Amino acid sequence: MGLRAAVAGRPSGGGSEGTRCGDPCEGRTSSVVRISRPPPFMSNALADERPPSVLLVSDHDWLALALGAVASGWGYAVGRAASLEQALHVADATNPDVVFVDAWLEARLAGRQRVGRALREAGAITPATPVVAFSADPLSRDDRLAALAGGAWDVVELPVDAPLLRLRLDAWLAAKRYADRLERASLLDREAPVYNLRGLLSRARELGADAARGGTPLACVAIGTGTSAGPADDAATRRAEEADEAARLRGAWLASGRASDVIGRVGRTQFVVLAPRTGAAGARVLADRLAVALDGAGPERVRTSVMALEPTPAGPDDAIALVGRAVATLQRTAPPELAAR
Repeated sequence: MGLRAAVAGRPSGGGSEGTRCGDPCEGRTSSVVRISRPPPFMSNALADERPPSVLLVSDHDWLALALGAVASGWGYAVGRAASLEQALHVADATNPDVVFVDAWLEARLAGRQRVGRALREAGAITPATPVVAFSADPLSRDDRLAALAGGAWDVVELPVDAPLLRLRLDAWLAAKRYADRLERASLLDREAPVYNLRGLLSRARELGADAARGGTPLACVAIGTGTSAGPADDAATRRAEEADEAARLRGAWLASGRASDVIGRVGRTQFVVLAPRTGAAGARVLADRLAVALDGAGPERVRTSVMALEPTPAGPDDAIALVGRAVATLQRTAPPELAAR
């Protein structure tokens, strides 16, 4: 029997609009679609072959140009940001190996979070990414202590001792690349006790093979949510809300789901859950339980789509394709501010 998948979707909370393979339709709907080959996912196999990179966070052009010229002369790709908001976006796009932060820029962010710590807590850089505070003016001991307390690994003053800085950069780079390789090999999300996409695909292969042997269905629930932060809110505020939303979604599913379910994080506020021995109807029940657990979130903010391989997948590749379809659905239905990231 050819592989067929039943797909049903609607916003959580009983909204009147739903999705049918990503298209709007009325009420709760389902359709039968043929699963194609899974879409290609981002590969990190060549990540270590890219040039090392630094991110310079400073609103003083001459300072950034001076330090950037030194780093580029050593073969580093140089990114620039003049504010915390810009730094968040640039770090997302480049995964810098080292971040240099203007110590006086942080001093002007009165009452706000330190740049390095904000980048780490937002997930824009990893805990293994070195953050170095720099200044063209002499820094007092209190200034240095404040920078280190704010997440900096080191503090340097310009003009810099170039040979000493290069040796430090080489040591930091080796440690950062090693940590990156370990993270790429990990099956768990960096920030949450759930699977990452790599782990989810690995478990999907196992569950697909098991379902094919046993002749049982395999269902998938795609869960996404938006935040209440508006366009005028700064990037740090949006990231904080995204982290809160992700934690709330994860907690709600762990409280309302089953021990046999496999949950993976595929976006900042996007999760995919694999439900073994479950068809589309049973998966919809699980999604409705989530809506109850998230009571008060509102259907405009929580979106769920249900997909199932019925009566059974043909093998592991079908389960991987199911995850690929779920991820694609979440990307199509994500709010613009999340889809752009």
